[in-house]
Amino acid sequence: MMLNVLLRVFAGVLIALGALWSLQGAGVMHVKPILCVADCTELQGASAQWLATGIGTIALGLILWYLAGRRAKKMPAASK
Repeated sequence: MMLNVLLRVFAGVLIALGALWSLQGAGVMHVKPILCVADCTELQGASAQWLATGIGTIALGLILWYLAGRRAKKMPAASK
């Protein structure tokens, strides 16, 4: 049960990050860099790379969300 909750939380974070990256890549949202390790510059205009990265991250999050729910349904009632 706890693993399912952790998977769902992780999947939710991936979906939220993917949405942010997709919106930035599409040029809809502009967010200034917060924590930078290297040369940090604000994303200027639309970026196909960030749009694709965001969509892929959303897809991965949705797959994890689905698998966590599927795993929870397979568990016997006593172990829930």
